[in-house]
Amino acid sequence: MVINVSMADLKVAETPDILQTTLGSCIGITIYDRGNNIGGLAHIMLPVNNNGDTNKAKYADSAISELIRLFTKIGIDRSSLVSKIAGGAKMFEITKKINNVVGSSYMLEIGLRNEEAVREGLRKEGIRLIAAETGKNYGRNIQFEIATGKMTIKSHGREAIII
Repeated sequence: MVINVSMADLKVAETPDILQTTLGSCIGITIYDRGNNIGGLAHIMLPVNNNGDTNKAKYADSAISELIRLFTKIGIDRSSLVSKIAGGAKMFEITKKINNVVGSSYMLEIGLRNEEAVREGLRKEGIRLIAAETGKNYGRNIQFEIATGKMTIKSHGREAIII
């Protein structure tokens, strides 16, 4: 069955399911256990939860730990988990003018900030990142096939990429 994961949402499923979502500056984080044919996909929107929001799936810092919690709750050994990520696009060229100097602001680079937070979160949790297709300036549709661990990434006018 194909399971859609909405923005600021996460789902865990098992073979033969396929998890899918559509991304722009957001990041799709897959964490899975190849040996047990179980995987999860989080569609994060922002790097960190600074305001006490209870939606753990919305933020990189809390979505990663929530996926791991769901896996360990059903007896999956966290040492067997690996990850793939996609998204984090720079969808719009945003510049800021300060003191008559035009430049890009790091705070406005949400795709880049999301990617950095996801990579750091995975590192802190000890989850090995085995593949990534991030950045650039276009959106992505991803499908994560739990049975094979393959993530298929499609973008308008581009060849599909499989990681």
